[in-house]
Amino acid sequence: MIRNLRTGAVISREELHCRNPLSLALGLRFRRAQIAVLCLPKPRRVSLDMWFVFYSIDVLFLDERRKVVEIKRNLRPWRGYNPSTSWAYAVEIPSYRGVKNRHSKLDRFTFKRFLSMIRISWFIEPISAEFCHYKARLGDKLQF
Repeated sequence: MIRNLRTGAVISREELHCRNPLSLALGLRFRRAQIAVLCLPKPRRVSLDMWFVFYSIDVLFLDERRKVVEIKRNLRPWRGYNPSTSWAYAVEIPSYRGVKNRHSKLDRFTFKRFLSMIRISWFIEPISAEFCHYKARLGDKLQF
Protein backbone atom coordinates (compact mmCIF):
# COMPACT_ATOMS: atom_id res chain seq x y z
CA MET A 1 0.00 0.00 0.00
CA ILE A 2 1.30 3.45 -0.92
CA ARG A 3 0.04 6.39 1.15
CA ASN A 4 0.72 10.09 0.70
CA LEU A 5 1.61 11.45 4.14
CA ARG A 6 0.89 15.09 3.27
CA THR A 7 -2.66 14.55 2.01
CA GLY A 8 -3.41 11.20 3.65
CA ALA A 9 -4.58 9.78 0.31
CA VAL A 10 -4.01 6.12 -0.55
CA ILE A 11 -2.30 5.97 -3.95
CA SER A 12 -2.39 2.19 -4.31
CA ARG A 13 -3.45 -0.84 -2.31
CA GLU A 14 -1.49 -3.34 -4.45
CA GLU A 15 1.69 -2.56 -6.33
CA LEU A 16 4.71 -4.29 -7.79
CA HIS A 17 7.87 -3.96 -5.65
CA CYS A 18 11.11 -4.28 -7.64
CA ARG A 19 14.15 -4.82 -5.42
CA ASN A 20 16.52 -7.35 -7.02
CA PRO A 21 18.55 -6.54 -10.18
CA LEU A 22 16.39 -8.66 -12.50
CA SER A 23 13.10 -7.12 -11.39
CA LEU A 24 14.66 -3.63 -11.51
CA ALA A 25 15.77 -4.28 -15.09
CA LEU A 26 12.35 -5.58 -16.16
CA GLY A 27 10.15 -3.18 -14.21
CA LEU A 28 6.83 -2.79 -16.05
CA ARG A 29 8.00 -4.39 -19.31
CA PHE A 30 5.45 -6.80 -20.83
CA ARG A 31 2.98 -6.11 -18.00
CA ARG A 32 -0.47 -4.62 -17.89
CA ALA A 33 -0.96 -1.17 -16.41
CA GLN A 34 -0.18 -1.27 -12.70
CA ILE A 35 1.78 0.74 -10.18
CA ALA A 36 5.40 -0.23 -9.57
CA VAL A 37 7.92 0.83 -6.93
CA LEU A 38 11.59 0.58 -7.91
CA CYS A 39 13.84 0.35 -4.84
CA LEU A 40 17.59 0.92 -5.25
CA PRO A 41 20.02 -0.28 -2.55
CA LYS A 42 21.69 3.17 -2.45
CA PRO A 43 20.55 6.51 -3.88
CA ARG A 44 21.96 6.87 -7.39
CA ARG A 45 21.25 8.73 -10.58
CA VAL A 46 19.89 5.99 -12.83
CA SER A 47 18.07 6.55 -16.13
CA LEU A 48 14.77 4.88 -17.03
CA ASP A 49 13.69 3.52 -20.39
CA MET A 50 10.24 2.57 -21.64
CA TRP A 51 11.09 -0.23 -24.05
CA PHE A 52 8.24 -2.76 -24.29
CA VAL A 53 6.04 -0.74 -21.91
CA PHE A 54 3.00 -0.02 -24.04
CA TYR A 55 1.38 2.81 -22.03
CA SER A 56 2.41 6.20 -20.66
CA ILE A 57 3.39 6.59 -17.01
CA ASP A 58 4.07 9.30 -14.46
CA VAL A 59 7.25 8.75 -12.44
CA LEU A 60 7.84 10.10 -8.94
CA PHE A 61 11.50 10.01 -7.91
CA LEU A 62 11.94 9.79 -4.11
CA ASP A 63 14.99 10.13 -1.87
CA GLU A 64 15.90 7.74 0.96
CA ARG A 65 13.39 9.48 3.27
CA ARG A 66 10.67 8.89 0.63
CA LYS A 67 10.27 12.57 -0.15
CA VAL A 68 9.65 13.59 -3.78
CA VAL A 69 12.77 15.06 -5.41
CA GLU A 70 11.62 15.02 -9.04
CA ILE A 71 8.46 14.34 -11.05
CA LYS A 72 8.30 13.25 -14.68
CA ARG A 73 4.78 13.36 -16.08
CA ASN A 74 3.57 11.46 -19.14
CA LEU A 75 6.67 9.39 -19.92
CA ARG A 76 5.71 7.85 -23.25
CA PRO A 77 6.40 4.34 -24.59
CA TRP A 78 9.69 3.61 -26.38
CA ARG A 79 11.40 6.64 -24.84
CA GLY A 80 14.02 7.14 -22.16
CA TYR A 81 14.45 9.61 -19.33
CA ASN A 82 17.53 10.70 -17.42
CA PRO A 83 16.64 12.34 -14.08
CA SER A 84 18.61 15.35 -12.91
CA THR A 85 18.98 14.14 -9.30
CA SER A 86 19.85 10.89 -7.57
CA TRP A 87 16.98 8.81 -6.21
CA ALA A 88 16.45 5.79 -3.97
CA TYR A 89 12.84 4.98 -4.95
CA ALA A 90 10.83 5.53 -8.11
CA VAL A 91 7.06 5.17 -8.13
CA GLU A 92 5.71 4.47 -11.61
CA ILE A 93 2.02 5.34 -11.97
CA PRO A 94 0.12 4.75 -15.24
CA SER A 95 -1.10 8.07 -16.62
CA TYR A 96 -4.61 7.54 -17.91
CA ARG A 97 -6.15 9.80 -20.49
CA GLY A 98 -8.07 12.61 -18.83
CA VAL A 99 -6.87 11.82 -15.30
CA LYS A 100 -4.13 13.98 -13.80
CA ASN A 101 -2.12 12.60 -10.90
CA ARG A 102 -1.80 15.57 -8.55
CA HIS A 103 1.49 15.11 -6.77
CA SER A 104 3.97 17.83 -5.85
CA LYS A 105 7.51 18.04 -4.54
CA LEU A 106 6.10 18.60 -1.05
CA ASP A 107 4.72 15.06 -0.90
CA ARG A 108 6.15 12.26 1.21
CA PHE A 109 5.09 8.61 0.92
CA THR A 110 4.98 5.45 3.01
CA PHE A 111 5.10 1.90 1.67
CA LYS A 112 3.53 -1.10 3.38
CA ARG A 113 4.07 -4.46 1.81
CA PHE A 114 1.42 -7.16 2.00
CA LEU A 115 4.18 -9.73 2.45
CA SER A 116 5.14 -8.22 5.79
CA MET A 117 1.54 -8.67 6.96
CA ILE A 118 1.73 -12.35 6.01
CA ARG A 119 4.94 -12.73 7.99
CA ILE A 120 3.30 -11.15 11.04
CA SER A 121 0.32 -13.50 10.75
CA TRP A 122 2.69 -16.49 10.63
CA PHE A 123 4.09 -15.29 13.94
CA ILE A 124 0.77 -14.49 15.62
CA GLU A 125 -1.20 -17.52 14.42
CA PRO A 126 0.73 -20.15 16.47
CA ILE A 127 0.36 -17.97 19.58
CA SER A 128 -3.41 -17.65 19.10
CA ALA A 129 -3.70 -21.40 18.41
CA GLU A 130 -1.82 -22.12 21.63
CA PHE A 131 -4.12 -19.70 23.50
CA CYS A 132 -7.21 -21.49 22.12
CA HIS A 133 -5.75 -24.79 23.32
CA TYR A 134 -5.34 -23.46 26.88
CA LYS A 135 -8.80 -21.89 26.80
CA ALA A 136 -10.36 -25.21 25.79
CA ARG A 137 -8.44 -26.97 28.56
CA LEU A 138 -9.46 -24.54 31.29
CA GLY A 139 -13.05 -24.18 30.11
CA ASP A 140 -15.13 -21.63 31.96
CA LYS A 141 -12.42 -20.87 34.53
CA LEU A 142 -10.71 -18.49 32.09
CA GLN A 143 -12.30 -15.04 32.25
CA PHE A 144 -11.38 -11.73 30.67
